[in-house]
Amino acid sequence: MLAGPATQPERLLVCLARHPEVTTVSDKHLSQRLYGAARASVRECRSAATDDRRVDLVSHGRAEGGAELMRLFGQVRAAAGASVVILHDPDGPMFPFLEPPPVSLLVLVRSAESAAAVIGACGIERVVSAAREALTAFRTRVGGFGVPADRLLTVEEDRLDADPATGMAEVCRMLGVASDPATVAAMLSPLPDGVRLMGGE
Repeated sequence: MLAGPATQPERLLVCLARHPEVTTVSDKHLSQRLYGAARASVRECRSAATDDRRVDLVSHGRAEGGAELMRLFGQVRAAAGASVVILHDPDGPMFPFLEPPPVSLLVLVRSAESAAAVIGACGIERVVSAAREALTAFRTRVGGFGVPADRLLTVEEDRLDADPATGMAEVCRMLGVASDPATVAAMLSPLPDGVRLMGGE
């Protein structure tokens, strides 16, 4: 899964989708699946509830959401024949897991100073402070996803900006897929007009 308080996660997604062993799922499709799981969970809890038996809607929803994500992983991997499936929810957070499934969380981050420079706002110190607070809050939220710390893969967007080829090769190595120069170069090449990626809009 991909998450992070970054400015351009779409660029990383486009590059990863070009890797021959990686496929991505459009955020619209992911949101529809999770929304459907949430609605089904609410219906099930309402039908199961009685005067003397209360149903924990939040716990049930989290369990169903996690199960739906795992079904989506499996279906996409089988259909695409890919080693890695990337899911990205721009509205986040996704369902925190009661029982963490065997997935990794690829976290794309940007330094507070860099984020402030991109914004180009006045009062740089206040912007830097706010960006640091936002990053701290995001890291806390990431911990609530339930993915173990040893499966949190941090990607620094600033390093990708400074040296895209080296940065993308490092991401590929994190994911355990080919990271040779030719593969990385193909991932970073401009996308021809009119070409749509699998799972895109």
